[in-house]
Amino acid sequence: SGIKECAAEMRDHLYSLGFLPGKTIELLQVCPLGDPMVVRVMNKQWALPKSMWEHLELIEKESPA
Repeated sequence: SGIKECAAEMRDHLYSLGFLPGKTIELLQVCPLGDPMVVRVMNKQWALPKSMWEHLELIEKESPA
């Protein structure tokens, strides 16, 4: 994972929540109208607005069966 080009304030906020390069981000739930998205990163859950989600560079991984 990583963060795409965005304002320094948003990048710093995402970093402070644990959205750091190489960390695993798990999508837990998409709320009814698609916003916000509930995610888990570093054993913490966050409701992340779609406007912030769009700044994440993610690599999809298969979950273990």
